[in-house]
Amino acid sequence: MRITRNCPTGDLNTGVSKCPIDFKHVKGAILFEGNHKLAAGFVGDNLLEMCHGVGQAWKIYPIKGFVEYAKSGGEAQVNTNGYGASTFTGMSPQTDTFTLDRFYPELHAGVLKAVNYKFGVYYYTKDNVLIGINDGTDVLAPIPVTLVPNATPLPTSGAQSTETVGFAYLDTDYAHAHYDYVKVDFNIEDYLVGLVPVELQKGADNDWHLVEKIGGLDRTAEFGNALKSAGATAIPAASAVTYTNGVLGITLAQGKTDSDVVLADPGILYGESGGSIEGIVQWTE
Repeated sequence: MRITRNCPTGDLNTGVSKCPIDFKHVKGAILFEGNHKLAAGFVGDNLLEMCHGVGQAWKIYPIKGFVEYAKSGGEAQVNTNGYGASTFTGMSPQTDTFTLDRFYPELHAGVLKAVNYKFGVYYYTKDNVLIGINDGTDVLAPIPVTLVPNATPLPTSGAQSTETVGFAYLDTDYAHAHYDYVKVDFNIEDYLVGLVPVELQKGADNDWHLVEKIGGLDRTAEFGNALKSAGATAIPAASAVTYTNGVLGITLAQGKTDSDVVLADPGILYGESGGSIEGIVQWTE
């Protein structure tokens, strides 16, 4: 008997939902590393913990403040062969580009560092619809993408400084064919926190300050008491941490030097402090 085959794409479904979704503007994106995705039944607090990597080796990376959307590519490609009929050959590569409400040098630098990585991205809308793809499971999956950063750092005579982040689809055909969404019953943006790179800098007389790496904003007063309470949990090289009048005092543990004074992982900072040390990460090259 000869080998036979079946057509794997013979079904054509053209109906629409009895209650069509009305998509509002996209407000932001949630980036996942590798093949990770949201778990079934996730709630807002889960998002906040994942922003810091609590209890896991990976984190999510939110980008907020979108004010405009532009699509590049994602168009039908058609080929003709002589006088034969036109034939659909696939979708052109697509990049979703979002303009932010202003230029953020910290964010731009962070995105630039990650342009060679593959991410999964969810978009979330004004009415808390989470957009991704259906990967054949009961849990919405993110769209596989790489990042495309761009910025106009300084204002011109007719426009303010701007920044855009592009999400280039790794497989446009697959994304279009498996586009899906879910609606959640909480405000997604309230539970998303991007991490700002900081470092501990020593001044005279063992005076230490917690400073943002880009721009040098001193955030010691904001986190001083929490770092004091967390002690060596937050600063592993310390045997004791004090905080007085806007200045940290760090007593080094045996065998440690000033160069060892760095913050613990954000998951430890956030989880072990009960959420009082939020939104910061030790700067690294």
